[in-house]
Amino acid sequence: MQLRQYLEERNLPVAVFAARLKVNASSVYRYMSGRVPTTEILRRIQRATDDEVTPNDFFLSPANAGAACECGAPAVVFAPGEGEPSRAWCLVHWPCR
Repeated sequence: MQLRQYLEERNLPVAVFAARLKVNASSVYRYMSGRVPTTEILRRIQRATDDEVTPNDFFLSPANAGAACECGAPAVVFAPGEGEPSRAWCLVHWPCR
């Protein structure tokens, strides 16, 4: 299940969910827009949603469709951490050359 769908079905405000994860609301909006959270945040999301939103749901996100690495190969967009720039990880060379 996608994070956006989870929050909408439960009428759960982003700010409330963000507080449960101990991140700011803007981070949750970025995750809902296709940014892949750090491993620790992925674990927190999975626990907070009782396994209804899993790490795979972010990698299979429609928001990541069409993302490309510098080499032109398909990629997944990651948000490495709070305040750090996002990075596209190559799905062919992982990480790209």
